[in-house]
Amino acid sequence: TVHNGLSVKSPFGLSAYGFILSVFLKEREKGIRFGEIALHLAKKIHAEELIGSILSTNNLFLTHWKKTNDELKSDLEKAFKSSLEAGDNEWASYAAHNFIYQLLITGAELHGISKKAESLDQQIEKFKQDLTLKRLRIFRQSIANLITENVNPDLLRGEIFDETEMDLADVTKSNEVYFQNLYIQKLWLALIFNKNDQAKKYIEYAERFQDSQKGTSLFTQFYFFRPIAIADAALNSPEKKSVLKQIKKDLRVLKEYEKIAPQFNTHKTLLVQAEYYYLKGEIETAKIFYDKALKSATENNMLNDLAFCWERAGQFFVNTKQDMLAGFYLHNAYRTYKKWGADAKLKQMEIRYPQLKGRTGLAEWNQEIKPASGKEKAVDIDMETILKASATISGEIVLPRLLKKMMQIILENAGAEKGFLIMEKNGERFIEAEITAGSNELKVLQSIQVKQCGLLAESVVNYVSLTQESVILDDARKNQLFANDPFIEKHNSKSVLCIPLINMGKLQAIIYLSNDLTYGVFTEKRSSLLKLLAGQMAVSIENALFYNELENKVEERTNELYLEKKKSDDLLLNILPEEVAAELKLTGRTTPRSYEVATVMFTDFENFTLKSEKLSPEKLVSIIDTCFRKFDEIVSRHQIEKIKTIGDAYLCVSGL
Repeated sequence: TVHNGLSVKSPFGLSAYGFILSVFLKEREKGIRFGEIALHLAKKIHAEELIGSILSTNNLFLTHWKKTNDELKSDLEKAFKSSLEAGDNEWASYAAHNFIYQLLITGAELHGISKKAESLDQQIEKFKQDLTLKRLRIFRQSIANLITENVNPDLLRGEIFDETEMDLADVTKSNEVYFQNLYIQKLWLALIFNKNDQAKKYIEYAERFQDSQKGTSLFTQFYFFRPIAIADAALNSPEKKSVLKQIKKDLRVLKEYEKIAPQFNTHKTLLVQAEYYYLKGEIETAKIFYDKALKSATENNMLNDLAFCWERAGQFFVNTKQDMLAGFYLHNAYRTYKKWGADAKLKQMEIRYPQLKGRTGLAEWNQEIKPASGKEKAVDIDMETILKASATISGEIVLPRLLKKMMQIILENAGAEKGFLIMEKNGERFIEAEITAGSNELKVLQSIQVKQCGLLAESVVNYVSLTQESVILDDARKNQLFANDPFIEKHNSKSVLCIPLINMGKLQAIIYLSNDLTYGVFTEKRSSLLKLLAGQMAVSIENALFYNELENKVEERTNELYLEKKKSDDLLLNILPEEVAAELKLTGRTTPRSYEVATVMFTDFENFTLKSEKLSPEKLVSIIDTCFRKFDEIVSRHQIEKIKTIGDAYLCVSGL
């Protein structure tokens, strides 16, 4: 193109060059830039027939690291549509396949993906793109196995697809990508359905064909699945040392991709770290990393990985004989798998985990929590109260004053006996505001650590922090999930309401309210009002924190400037009389003065040059410094003004 000028194929050539830069030379930013240039150029020269192929290439190999799920979905739909309109059946098929697997690995609801995949399958079947169609059906069958009970859920054989129609004897360079798709899905399904022995068998085959998916989202999946599969088998194995070594290698790869695309990989890295520390026997560290993984997966809103993280953490607590915590985490795994639509997995969990049977029943348990995400009945809310409260909150940007106003509004409208506002700092949760009904005392910014504080039910706060869902308990002691919390047991807790304050997907704070006098205090009307205000509260807290940070920076800079000024003043006073220094600072000049009586003293050391030749520089400076310090003390005592020192000479004046 540089030598011969643009042709209609130039844009795709630039996109292909971007692929080479990104995938093989690891110059991802340059690769992305070339992909963007290719798309811009295709539009500029009206090469509409290339739009679909360039969009597919960009989103498959280049820009997917930087985009959100919604952006990827939108671009791949455009790629499919553009390819169809241009009659490019090959790239339309690629776009359809990429669209479905991207939805699947980022946790979209399974029943919805299943319908969409079936529709796309019917559209591209007529294009005679056999290999791509088979690859699409691998993912369709995976979805079917997650939804419908199957004796062998890792066997991709059903009405949609039959893996036995092609085996490893049929491998060629051109179809390696098919076998990578097949075995990465079999490995994934084996892990989800806890078939650990099978998972280990699939690792070898998935790894064999890894290079065929370089640069894609599927490539990184292997480095997430393998360490978990080998960790399971190595718990009580003599191979533990070599397994730990392999997990560390996979972690290095995951961390590299975490830097590129944290929205897809941070929780994966954290979960593998949790498994690593568990295998090493560092139980407390492992527990911390399981919770970090859950928090990250919640923020990234990937239901598949979030459910998997909950289950892996639950399995960890089963293995370490912490039954109450195991029940908590496994119940959340069940709820998340249900939300994802993995009906077959739910059936398997009900059989596998007695912790799920030992409670009040899953349907009832789900209702007890009353999650904020569920559909709620319309309630009669006083809009005047909301508007007034919202205006009060939004008009305050000084953090201590904001917290006071928020807690007063909450207490007035919630019917709580006690209220706490909890914020996170450096990975730990702290109580930053506390209010009690019937008392004028309102404490803010005391930073009391939630852990073992004895002021509230920690398990409720932990649940809300991890799930970012509200919790309403009409009788905390009868709730199967939280009844064993030490605080609830000790204080006979009755009504509890805990609400997350979320802004732009980020948890800013948690409101914890309690009333130990009455059951069912937090009615639908009261909780709905607080939930409506929660968004404004979250925004206001973020603004106040930003303002507070600016104030701190201004204060720091002011202190720095004061210190710099003091240094300058001290230096000036060290060489000039105070009166002269003050005049110089005020006017920038000094007026000559005449003194009738003044005495000038000029001293130096006898034979200084000769003696200094025999001393080291350090020793010489030390001797002069000792002498001149004593000189300074003497002249200061007698109100003599020191003028300057020059080498071994000391000049001072009296009578000024």
